[in-house]
Amino acid sequence: MRKEIRLKYSWIKQRRKDVLDFLRDNYWVEKDTTSKTRIEDDLGITGDDADELIQKFEKHFHVDMATLNFSDYFYSEGMYFLPTAILLKLILLPFSILVLPFSFAAFKEMFFYNPLINNKTEKRDLTVGDLITSTFTHKFTLQKDVIIKLV
Repeated sequence: MRKEIRLKYSWIKQRRKDVLDFLRDNYWVEKDTTSKTRIEDDLGITGDDADELIQKFEKHFHVDMATLNFSDYFYSEGMYFLPTAILLKLILLPFSILVLPFSFAAFKEMFFYNPLINNKTEKRDLTVGDLITSTFTHKFTLQKDVIIKLV
């Protein structure tokens, strides 16, 4: 069941600005970031950097992120970086830069893919909008789990 939150538009606008400013100040996020921007795939924040982001976000916005299962949304630092795959990655790196349309997601898929690990699980997307929504509920809340009513 979706939870209903009653907010003023000015609160939403200000909180969105606050979260985007926080991301820009700490992670060099571009100005064209929207609430649909994915933290890992679009911004490239993963592993230890993602863990640090969540901790700083908790402190800065007083949000309890304890229910966020980190491994559902982010890959661990060096998860797909095994020494046996280094040579393959070094061979594929120039190919990925020259041939693939350059985006972080395409680069990450090409560079971090390890053929020795067959059980790669897809991660769920954590978006900037989810962070904004969590600031209103003061606990980890996905944007899709709430209905915002303007007052």
